[in-house]
Amino acid sequence: MTVATIQFKSNALQRDATYIALIPDPAIVGPGPYPVLVQLHGYSDDQTAWLNKSRLWGHAELYPMIVILPTTLNGWWSNLGAPNNWEDYIVQDLVAHVQATLPAREGPWAIGGLSMGGFGTLRLGLKYPNLFRSVWAHSSAIPRPDTERMWPFVWDAPERSPEEQARLKVDLNCFHWAKQLDQANAPQITFDCGTEDFLIEDNRAFHTYLDEIGLAHTYTEHPGAHTWEYWDTHVVAALAQHAEVFGITKAIPPQW
Repeated sequence: MTVATIQFKSNALQRDATYIALIPDPAIVGPGPYPVLVQLHGYSDDQTAWLNKSRLWGHAELYPMIVILPTTLNGWWSNLGAPNNWEDYIVQDLVAHVQATLPAREGPWAIGGLSMGGFGTLRLGLKYPNLFRSVWAHSSAIPRPDTERMWPFVWDAPERSPEEQARLKVDLNCFHWAKQLDQANAPQITFDCGTEDFLIEDNRAFHTYLDEIGLAHTYTEHPGAHTWEYWDTHVVAALAQHAEVFGITKAIPPQW
């Protein structure tokens, strides 16, 4: 795969933004254009995390699929107010730039991520089902609406007006977007969590809620904690799901 670091002007962020693209080798997987997976990082990391801390490059190498690694600068992949409108950056600016710049196939994308990126994966996947048809989140931070302590990105910002805090409390609520989703148009939704992960109860609560409202999904638990070892292991299954939804298959490894 080709690893490209790309910088462009984002209207949503009112500044330059950088993302990494993992682009398939046509000699191995065949010619493009290719479907696109956007893979989100966790809190305190950046666009290099999946590339440097996991074996994502090797796991994805044989798929005819572009993998996009953006950053959010701890912005929770959400519109937190100008100039930090990270949601618009992903679903508007990044999509447009990738389609115009890389050998990307027309049509919907897939989305995945871990921890804060798992939150972004679920929230954006539920909110934009026409854009993201395959959704897989690992070890997700899933704020529960019944506890203010789970909303630090809302409540730790005293400069926000009460009206803005109220708006964000709804908009950053994965439970809200699950309820709003037209189930006839639902993407394929999967999420997992380690049994030793400090976020396990939040994932269980979200799984229970999706069952209650009848939203089809797959939830699994595996031994492990909030670690790169866990995420590197389970991103393999996520890639396979995305490929199945895209209707693509792995290439045969080259015999050099």
